[in-house]
Amino acid sequence: MIIVHGIKLHTSESTELLTEKAERRLHLSKGSISSVKIVKESIDAREKPEIYRVFSLGISSEKPDPLLVRACKKSGASWSEAKAREKAPAPIKNIPKDALRPVIAGFGPCGMFAALALAEYGLCPIVLERGECMEKRVRAVEDFWNGGSLDPENNVQYGEGGAGTFSDGKLTTGTRSPWTGWILKAFVNAGAPEDILYLQKPHIGTDILRTVVVNIRERIEELGGEVRFGCRLEEPDIEGGRICGAWYAKNASPGSAQNRVYIKTHCLVLALGHSARDTVRALYDCGLYMEQKPFSMGVRIEHPQSLIDMAQYGALHQSLGIMPADYKLNVRTSAGRGVYTFCMCPGGYVVNASSQPGMLVTNGMSNYKRDSGIANCALLA
Repeated sequence: MIIVHGIKLHTSESTELLTEKAERRLHLSKGSISSVKIVKESIDAREKPEIYRVFSLGISSEKPDPLLVRACKKSGASWSEAKAREKAPAPIKNIPKDALRPVIAGFGPCGMFAALALAEYGLCPIVLERGECMEKRVRAVEDFWNGGSLDPENNVQYGEGGAGTFSDGKLTTGTRSPWTGWILKAFVNAGAPEDILYLQKPHIGTDILRTVVVNIRERIEELGGEVRFGCRLEEPDIEGGRICGAWYAKNASPGSAQNRVYIKTHCLVLALGHSARDTVRALYDCGLYMEQKPFSMGVRIEHPQSLIDMAQYGALHQSLGIMPADYKLNVRTSAGRGVYTFCMCPGGYVVNASSQPGMLVTNGMSNYKRDSGIANCALLA
């Protein structure tokens, strides 16, 4: 199968026309292409207010690929070969019966997919998550947002799914990895919309993520893994430069010596997230090597979604039948400082994402439909 790029549809046209459009683009007779598969979809707003959806299509035809390639070259159409097979975990054979189970600290996006991969390998991981399960976590966060007290161990940062559960669910990355397809398919298998497999800027939405994350956890448990909520990693047990186990606190406040539990392991995955400062300090005190890296800081800014739609599309997104517009800005000041936007949430909300009493942290989130009427993003320096 080959992939043909740059097949356009006006926003007023249906995707049912894609096969016909592909045949016309390649100067093929009607019926030459048996089916098409959307590999990628993006928006072209350069001729606004005329907006187009642009597709890369996997072409299925009775014609052999060399003839399709010849048609592409003759018509000037951009094309590529189908991607090499993507990676996915497969059960490991002959795992020793006395093998210790791997332990993962943190059940945010990193820990969640580390656990899913290890579970699919057949290694039955144990996850230690200091926050609570989804139901308890959502209840605590909504109570906090409505004026209640902050729970330092169960909030927007800590708990099932990590900070990602209360976010836009954007799935964009500048990293090329053969594992990307497996991750996206795992999301879809857990209830995410199928369009994340091909949209240029896919997103799931906070409302759907809350179900997806629980389904992924249940899949990990079906495969023999275990997620222990209310369990905070305290310190690793290291002998001779090797991991022998780890201490964790069960349902205990930071600094408490009560309910300390020891677990044996030769594999400890640290998926803590940036907010677990107490655990990071404990790891530093144990002698783990750490390296300082640059960081940015800034604020959340908000504006009407209609303002962004008009700037990007020349019209409101509802009239075009497409999702609200987003944007990305990146400039360098005369003093040489980089200023840029990050985590832009079309049709979303700015939320309080604090994890410590007396400290204010903001984040952006949006539901799948992105229909709040307000856009927001982080503006960082």
